[in-house]
Amino acid sequence: MILAVSADSWRIEPRPRILVPEDRLERVTGEKRFSGSGLTRHPRTGTFLLIAGPQQAFAEVSAAGEVLGGGRLDGNRHRQRKGSRSRRI
Repeated sequence: MILAVSADSWRIEPRPRILVPEDRLERVTGEKRFSGSGLTRHPRTGTFLLIAGPQQAFAEVSAAGEVLGGGRLDGNRHRQRKGSRSRRI
């Protein structure tokens, strides 16, 4: 579940912005849980990259919540797996 925060009141909006089925995340990451710790939006495609630091996993999700892909992060290449950072490509 991806929540939205109001820019005016800084309160969490009552309805989630995106619902992502856990079983689909499990299928692409191999993990039973996905504790999201980072989120970034691709500026061209509009898809979202979700990072789960505790599980060392990632997933790409559409704006509709469809899981497009994912996998595990190599701990030797990604030492700090807690968050995400995007840059212009």
